[in-house]
Amino acid sequence: MLWALLWTVLGLGALVVLFLVVRRTWRKARALISEMGTASDRLAAVAAVAAAIEELADPAQHEPLASRSRRPRTRRRRPPVVR
Repeated sequence: MLWALLWTVLGLGALVVLFLVVRRTWRKARALISEMGTASDRLAAVAAVAAAIEELADPAQHEPLASRSRRPRTRRRRPPVVR
């Protein structure tokens, strides 16, 4: 009879611990999902601002990058290695 009571108490204790772990995990998962929603909203706002800044950018600023391929190469080539 004593062993049955001991195992019953141990089983109930295990169920209580399991409940507490599941509840904590569930709450953390809900908080994570909420934070991910907030992060998504903030990222969308930043992307909108970046798109607006890109539209306002002067296209002449990008000209040197585009004309780089048209410039003559001024860098000297290495002399061949003689063995």
